[in-house]
Amino acid sequence: MFTIGDVNAAELNMKQYDREPSAKTVILNEQSVKRISVTSTLTTEIIYRKIKFFSKEDTDEATVSFIVPNYLDIDVTLNAIKGITYNLVGDSIVSKKLKKEDIFTEKIDDFSTQISFTMPDVKEGCIIEYEYQDYAFGIGSFNYWTFQSDIPKKISRVIFFIPAKFTYKTYLIGNLKLSNSSVFESEKCDINKKTKRKCTIALYQIENIPSLAFESYTSSPTNYLSRISLRFIKTNFYNGVRYKYYNTWKSFDNAIKRSASIGAKIKMKSYFNRKLPDTLKAIKDTLVKAKKIYYYIQSHYTTNTASQTNNVKSDFKNKYGSSLNINLALLNSLTSQGISSQLVLLSTRGHGIINKTYPEDDVYNYVIVKTTIEGKEYFLDASDKYTSFGMPPFKALNGDARVLNSKGESFWETIKPAIKSYQSAIVNLKLTDDNSIIGNITTLLKGYTAQFKRKELEEKGEEAYLSENEFINQDFEILSHTVTNSKTLEKPLREVFEITSKNDELNNDIIFINPFVYSKYTTNPFQSNERINPIDFGFTYANNQIITIEIPKNYRIKSLPKSIAVKLANNGGYYSFNIGHNESKITINSRFSINKSYFSIDEYSGLKEFYNQIIKTQNSLITLEKI
Repeated sequence: MFTIGDVNAAELNMKQYDREPSAKTVILNEQSVKRISVTSTLTTEIIYRKIKFFSKEDTDEATVSFIVPNYLDIDVTLNAIKGITYNLVGDSIVSKKLKKEDIFTEKIDDFSTQISFTMPDVKEGCIIEYEYQDYAFGIGSFNYWTFQSDIPKKISRVIFFIPAKFTYKTYLIGNLKLSNSSVFESEKCDINKKTKRKCTIALYQIENIPSLAFESYTSSPTNYLSRISLRFIKTNFYNGVRYKYYNTWKSFDNAIKRSASIGAKIKMKSYFNRKLPDTLKAIKDTLVKAKKIYYYIQSHYTTNTASQTNNVKSDFKNKYGSSLNINLALLNSLTSQGISSQLVLLSTRGHGIINKTYPEDDVYNYVIVKTTIEGKEYFLDASDKYTSFGMPPFKALNGDARVLNSKGESFWETIKPAIKSYQSAIVNLKLTDDNSIIGNITTLLKGYTAQFKRKELEEKGEEAYLSENEFINQDFEILSHTVTNSKTLEKPLREVFEITSKNDELNNDIIFINPFVYSKYTTNPFQSNERINPIDFGFTYANNQIITIEIPKNYRIKSLPKSIAVKLANNGGYYSFNIGHNESKITINSRFSINKSYFSIDEYSGLKEFYNQIIKTQNSLITLEKI
């Protein structure tokens, strides 16, 4: 057990944390001791930390705040707070204790109070130690511990005091391995230490924990956050209260189908059959009918907002409701016409990956619909105005989801879009006799590239969209812009730009031209030498361009970039750049494709070099010289 007062000169003399030299703070020791009452669900947690500061500008960890319930004796909590700051003055360790007057309380409401304190005399090079006791109600505050954070740690440890009548399983989540663990029986477990009860004491520890890396193309940083979870199967309290948790998918299915939020709401076929237009119901082709139903429900609702009544029928009548109720309306409308459809429970990308080992209802935060037509599966979300049929929102692309089966056990299914996303562009440039470059760009976007662009155009408006202009070379000015199919989601989104150069290019005897005036990679999204988490693009993607450049008669080609072709291993993707010319024209065909949405850590170096080659090529220049 870590205790206050264990600081030495070697720790105070540390100038950096060798495992992460750039870290401004490191947690040397951290410990949580958790107990839960066997006569109620009150939990206590005694938290201890020893923290080293390398910079006086980054001392946020010296301030601590937590919330306690008002029915407890606040004075007991205040008296349990201990803290000392240590500084090295010459060869002497000078310590300063946290005083009671430096601890503050603020009543939040009738039920809770916030307690906060800031450690005294915090300076560059100092070490602080503190300990406090926190309280909460419920199993949910007791059964987990997170080892990793945005600050590196030398040691993080949790000790659970688990009542003997609790049945549980332990799950370690994340990439790090335990450096120490022990489980043994004891005679004292309750919060009230005067009462002896049998329990299990479980200790779990990880050492040399790196700070959590926020890397590009990761669905959620918390997906790989190292933590431990106790999954309770059954809890028997001494006051006679018993809880049995989901331990099979059958029990999970039954609970969901009985729940107030879903339950009877998946059995409203008759109501929605009456509400669907007769012309729609008369369609014979199943896929055409399914699409018509989808777009009918999508356009029926004016807003996607929290439901005021949590009633599917009322929301349909009022034309607004939550995403859950909108998609329940879609589900019932499809099944009313005999189209095989099921509800899909998922966790969105920002919410984290689902642990498939055991059933939990609190990990799901979103619902969409799966429909199957002639053996092909489509995932639908009518609550999103920008999603076409079979293209669920990007946030839903987060690995496997749980499909509710009305006639059997639910099952896992990976959510996949119906089509590959792509962006294509035809770029025509012309060097004129009046010292400028003029041209036009015609783009076609489909899938998620179109979905993102439609949303951006509507939310920003055309003026702001063009003024921010992150897609056309800053050396060019946009003269005109037109958009086609902005509301027709089934068709590719089409944009046409008329552009002209801002500079007088032809004043020089030598002209340098970068042909990639549209959608160019300028920086590699993968900068680090090593990758901690897998790469998750979410979807496959293609970006193709055909570029032509007309050359005036008084210029000729001096040099051209070389044609190249690079491929990723395991058919993960490819990039090709082919350039050809005659006396009056240069033609470029650029083709880029990512064929997998998910890449392992082992594939990172190849992916990084792949993008390096693309950036090198797209920053190459064409050289023309005056004749």
